[in-house]
Amino acid sequence: MKIVLIGAGRITKWFLDDLQNTKYQYQITLFGIYNLTYVKALQYKDTYQIHKVYQSLDELIKDAANFDLAYIGIK
Repeated sequence: MKIVLIGAGRITKWFLDDLQNTKYQYQITLFGIYNLTYVKALQYKDTYQIHKVYQSLDELIKDAANFDLAYIGIK
């Protein structure tokens, strides 16, 4: 399953940390991430081996055919 992340804050970090401890971790690909602060999304990309960083939500939406699930980790 290919997942994209919206948000690069504490909630998303908790999700990613928990994801590493699930029995399904090897069936999941972190395909992309979008955050208002592009630099923070880049940091997550490097830390969690995320394939792609989106520069806008429009770009992410246009790419929807390439992923299975969008996780929205914002408050």
